[in-house]
Amino acid sequence: MPYLRERAVRCFPRAREGLDALPSEGWTIGIATNGGLGEVGVRKPERCLFEAAAAECGASLSAGGWMVGDSPETDVGGARAAGLRTLWVDIGREWADGLREPGVMVPGIVEAIEVLRGKAV
Repeated sequence: MPYLRERAVRCFPRAREGLDALPSEGWTIGIATNGGLGEVGVRKPERCLFEAAAAECGASLSAGGWMVGDSPETDVGGARAAGLRTLWVDIGREWADGLREPGVMVPGIVEAIEVLRGKAV
């Protein structure tokens, strides 16, 4: 994961091992953030941010993919609008009534990685 800036990102326990395993299983990992990892000039949920993240990975949104995130509006809503499959990490929160649910809901990032490892790329 060359784009990951270790000073800006902290992994939950066991998350790093799971993330490290994904590329050997055919996954490409990108980061689409409104935080300080990159400067695209747009913010989630805008499609342009998801397009830029895919392009950084040498991919395109038309090829499909997954967005794993914890924000119903910016992560799940933005990814769905961009044509991506969605996996919401609830970190102890309830899904907001009235919002279209994500494809998958899990309690934490380790569980999210396990879901992805069980899916075809």
